[in-house]
Amino acid sequence: MNEYKVIFENNIPVFARRLDVAENKDLIKLSTEGDKRFMNWLVVYGDNEADAIEIAKKVLTAIWSEYLS
Repeated sequence: MNEYKVIFENNIPVFARRLDVAENKDLIKLSTEGDKRFMNWLVVYGDNEADAIEIAKKVLTAIWSEYLS
């Protein structure tokens, strides 16, 4: 498994980029615009880009969905 930085647009994961361990200082970035909250990116472990995106979707649904709504 590798580390992937999954990039979100409107709280939907759109692509993932494989990371080197040295790059992994921050694991998540959230932002707000007005009263709306957004997931900008999230670092997850996966076998490939598609796997990382699916894992990010599950994390978003399980942990962050209430916060982002």
